[in-house]
Amino acid sequence: MIKVLLVSLSVLFFIGCSMHQQIDFNRDSYKKAFEQEDTYILYALYAEERKEYSAAAGFFEMLYRNSGKDEYKYRELTNYSLAGDYKALLKKSALYEEENPHDFKVRRYEVLGLIATGNFALAKEKALALVQESEQTEDYLLVSQIYIKEKHYDTAIKYLESAYAINYDEAILEQMAVILYVNLDRKADAIAQLETHSRLRSCSKRICMRLGSFYSQENNLEGMLSTYLRLYDNEPNDEIGDAIIRIYTYQKDETQLFRFLEKSRMRDPLLLQIYIEKKLYAKAASLAKELYKKKGEVSYLGQSAIFSYESAADRSDASMLQEVIKNLKKVVAEQATPLFLNYLGYLMVDHNVDVKEGISYINRALELEPESAFYLDSLAWGYYRQNRCNEALMIMKKVTQELGDKDEEIKMHLDAIHKCLQKEI
Repeated sequence: MIKVLLVSLSVLFFIGCSMHQQIDFNRDSYKKAFEQEDTYILYALYAEERKEYSAAAGFFEMLYRNSGKDEYKYRELTNYSLAGDYKALLKKSALYEEENPHDFKVRRYEVLGLIATGNFALAKEKALALVQESEQTEDYLLVSQIYIKEKHYDTAIKYLESAYAINYDEAILEQMAVILYVNLDRKADAIAQLETHSRLRSCSKRICMRLGSFYSQENNLEGMLSTYLRLYDNEPNDEIGDAIIRIYTYQKDETQLFRFLEKSRMRDPLLLQIYIEKKLYAKAASLAKELYKKKGEVSYLGQSAIFSYESAADRSDASMLQEVIKNLKKVVAEQATPLFLNYLGYLMVDHNVDVKEGISYINRALELEPESAFYLDSLAWGYYRQNRCNEALMIMKKVTQELGDKDEEIKMHLDAIHKCLQKEI
């Protein structure tokens, strides 16, 4: 029952909006028909603003009778409808229809009044006569609404299809799709209608969100993904982008997720993590630098520095090292995390930039994480650079207990420390 009511109300709203008339106050085209016309317009609009619709209808009737301008007549009937005074609406629309039987707008108001008062038989008779004469969108919709009220959904669909064929209105298409999917259980037909429109005309947000919701109810991830990708190409926004990311993540399709993130650039922090996981360090360095400029978060500057070094063709390049160390010093001055402290210290030690200062950064990292085997390895290497090889070996024993001695860098450090000790013998 609720579904039927929602569909009916949406159709009625569509018709009502299409019939609502605005008064043109453009002074180039507007000419007063009688002296007090402007005054009564203000009275009518003020009554509307206060939702005194019956009073507004009276003022618009007076305006129509004194000016003969049809827009006042339609506004009068609109206000009777807003007031819920369907008796007056039917009486006045019948009167105006007698004056001009070919005024389709007046006849629509009459049909709406008959629908509102539950006189579906007469409403259908008049609506069918109207649609045969006018062949206009609004009248096909009126007829369709009556059949919806009567739960004759198959017939309602035929009239909605006729209305849609006039100008391919998306609101009408969506109503058709909802009736097909919900009321007639013709789910494949509803999806096909939306798919055809989205591919031949436009994958607008209205149509493709509805299509995506149907695919979601069918648990059709591929359909959802195809729809959202087309919608994102037409109208990029974070809501749709996040839906695409969730689907790729659920499917564990890292390749397509990666491609989408690179193309859309909508979730750069996530893209940065993927660059790091894939060891695409040059791209990671560049993106981290962009993020630092955009967000001002110093951790991105740190990541940019680290990955600039990791991706360097020549890691002993003096200008590159100077830039990396300068940036890391800036980072630890603001955000002294163990990772950045250790990396800075190790670089200074490993490249003999300033071993003493480098060890000071490593020790600061160890103060925060004293059991870290990685930071202990950095300290041992610093001691080696200072020829404190016995101390270095004692520390490396702790490192190998934790990490083993298979890692290439650990093996290299151990070999160098052992050679140092042999020289001392």
